[in-house]
Amino acid sequence: MPLPGISLTPSLFKDSEDSEPLPRKGGATVTRILLAWQAHPQPNGTSLYAHDLSEEGAVVELFKQASRFRAQITAEGWRFLWGSYGLGGLLDINRRAAWFDPEDDHDAAEQIFNRSLIEGYDPVSGHLRGEIEMGETASV
Repeated sequence: MPLPGISLTPSLFKDSEDSEPLPRKGGATVTRILLAWQAHPQPNGTSLYAHDLSEEGAVVELFKQASRFRAQITAEGWRFLWGSYGLGGLLDINRRAAWFDPEDDHDAAEQIFNRSLIEGYDPVSGHLRGEIEMGETASV
């Protein structure tokens, strides 16, 4: 089943070679924003930031943990992953982690896309849920 209004081509998303730190309000970059959390080691788990997820092996492990409901990727985390790895890279990572069907790239792409939307990041528009565009005004 195709995704409404989008094409699942890797060129839709930035490749890791083209990605730069994502600027945030107040000049902070994504390196200081919580991107994901996993339950191990217990009892406190591990908070993951950009430097943690810039290694593909760490993202493979995160996907494995998420497949067992032992990890959570935030909307900012999905923004970072899409910007760093693109669709093709995320599909490669999924094949190694087997979070979603590693034999069916189309189904895996839909699942990755949907997980991203559920957490609040739309990889097509690049918007986070609840993010207000600068200069947007409401008429009274």
